[in-house]
Amino acid sequence: MVIRINSSDIFTPEQLTKHMKIYAGPGAGKTHFLIENIKNIVKTNDKVLKSKTRKVLCITYTNSAVDEIKQRLDHYSDAIEVNTIHGFIIKNIITPFQDGLKKIINNEFSIKVNTKTRISSQIEGLGILHGFDKETIYEYINNENESSKTLDYSKNQWALYK
Repeated sequence: MVIRINSSDIFTPEQLTKHMKIYAGPGAGKTHFLIENIKNIVKTNDKVLKSKTRKVLCITYTNSAVDEIKQRLDHYSDAIEVNTIHGFIIKNIITPFQDGLKKIINNEFSIKVNTKTRISSQIEGLGILHGFDKETIYEYINNENESSKTLDYSKNQWALYK
C-alpha cells in the first residue's frame, strides 16, 4: 500500500507500529521529515519519555548525515542515538564485547588474540587489505593454500576465500 506524505507530516502511533520505506528525490524534505518524526517520538512515546536509558536509534549512511541530524535534533539528542552502521557496531558490539570476540576468533579461526590487544573495526573507507599490493596478497593466499592457481580480482575468485 502506498501512502502519499509531505515533509511536514507526522506519523500516527498506529503508523509507527509498521515498517515503512520513504521514497523521495533530492531536496524533497526526507531529513526534515525524519527529524520531526523522531522529535515527536521522543515527546510522545511513553517508552522513551519514562526511561532514562531508552533511546531512539537513527542509523544513516554517512558521517556528514550523522552530523546534520545531530545538529537539527538540538536538545533532543540526549534521547536519540545517531550513528552510521559502522559507528553503531563499534560502539555497541565491538567495544563492549572484546573478550567474547577474542574467544570467537580463537574458536572459529584458531587465531589467538593477546588479552591486551583491542579488536577494532576497519576504518570506514579503507578495506582490511588497504596498503598491500595485489602480488603480496596473492603470494600469501597461494602460500596458505599451497596453490599454484593464477588469481585475479574477479569477485568469483575472491568468494572462494571467504
